[in-house]
Amino acid sequence: MAILLPKTDEIHMKRITYKQKIFVWFLLIFAAFAVALTVFEQKREETEKQKSLEKILDANANIIYSYIIKNNLFNRHIDSLSKIISLFPENLRVTIIDKAGKVLYDNGIENISQTENHLDRPEIQKAKKKNTGSDIRHSASLHHDYYYYAKNIDNHYFIRVSLPYNSTTKQFLKADKLFIYFALMAFLAGLLLLNYVANRFSKSIMHLREFARTVKTGETIPDNIDFQDDELGEISREIRRIFENSEQNRRLFNLESDKNQKIRHELTSSISHELRTPVTALRGYLETLTEQNLPLEKQQQFLARSYSQVMRLSELINDISLITKMHEAPERFPKENINILQLLGEVITDLDKIIAENGSNIVLQISANKTVNGNYTLIYAIFRNLIENACRYAGKGVKIRINNYCEDRNFLHFSFADNGKGVEEQHLNRLFERFYRIDNGRGRDSGGSGLGLSIVKNAVLLHNGEIQVKNRPENGLEFVFTLKK
Repeated sequence: MAILLPKTDEIHMKRITYKQKIFVWFLLIFAAFAVALTVFEQKREETEKQKSLEKILDANANIIYSYIIKNNLFNRHIDSLSKIISLFPENLRVTIIDKAGKVLYDNGIENISQTENHLDRPEIQKAKKKNTGSDIRHSASLHHDYYYYAKNIDNHYFIRVSLPYNSTTKQFLKADKLFIYFALMAFLAGLLLLNYVANRFSKSIMHLREFARTVKTGETIPDNIDFQDDELGEISREIRRIFENSEQNRRLFNLESDKNQKIRHELTSSISHELRTPVTALRGYLETLTEQNLPLEKQQQFLARSYSQVMRLSELINDISLITKMHEAPERFPKENINILQLLGEVITDLDKIIAENGSNIVLQISANKTVNGNYTLIYAIFRNLIENACRYAGKGVKIRINNYCEDRNFLHFSFADNGKGVEEQHLNRLFERFYRIDNGRGRDSGGSGLGLSIVKNAVLLHNGEIQVKNRPENGLEFVFTLKK
């Protein structure tokens, strides 16, 4: 026998919507609150009416008590109480009971001698404890339901007044239906308001769901999605803003990733090209030394050239490692207070040979107490590469001037200038590029790695500074840069 299953579309059609859930839940809560409030109000009103009836009965009991005291009826014939009883409503029943429970007077019973002891009656028991008491019950003497009210008189007597618990009394004690009608009207008005609120919530949810569907399917998000002006609408708009920012960041990340990929590719190609030259030369020298029987002088010459290429290769690898580390792990450069003048003294000492060979003259215009908070290796690399660059490319016998020409609250401002050959304007903007050489052949012959000025710029940037280069009017180059204190 085939079993028919409902279609998926039919299941989705039967699924309760968010609006229906809100409406049902709030309807149940509102209905429960309305019913509880109505029941409470009805009980309260019935209690108030009962108190009102007992107040009337208490007033009657007080009148009777005053009449008894005035005429001293407790000590004489209490039957004469009938004179005043006739002034009360015809259906008012009055009973006088002593503290032992014996009925002394009852206008509803002709022969009170046959009546039972009334001490165990509920209203009498309550009156003994609380001075007054009431009860609704069936009268065994008159075979009728009564509303009894008893009052304790100095713990010697009880005056009990009662009314037949008939339709008239019941109607009097019954709560009015006016509040029920009011509650019903308020309930209907609440339903209308609830429907309006549910529609607003549902509209925001529908727009948010449509937005989620659009994002999921990859469609273009329309600009006309109008979220409601409420808390849910505000959340929806915030979600949309977060998504749009995320999308924008993703696109920027992709662009940056593509850019970095391109840079890495170019860098790899440049590194491969730069490594090829010393490796090829080194291979040629070594092959010549191993395959040919050269004179000792020639062997020494080839070994010196091999050593030169090895040193160049080592310098290139060190520079590549340093600039890569600055880009990928800048946090691995610890910072300390560095005295600039002392550091420059060490740089000049280390470069004493190349400075002397070039006949360069270095002039320092820096106070002895100038310090920056930076990484020693990188600050050292800045000044070493600038001095090496000037010695190699500015020409013989150049004068180099390093000047701390300005200082503000956060930065030291430096000028590194020489009076050498300078650079054509068309090359200035590219001097800080990796492996960029104005004259490739001359640059390699001078022993540079092509990364010196790139290292300078990245080290300055890592110290939150800026650097610029320009030709001096009187010949030579000037690098102007800042280092954070």
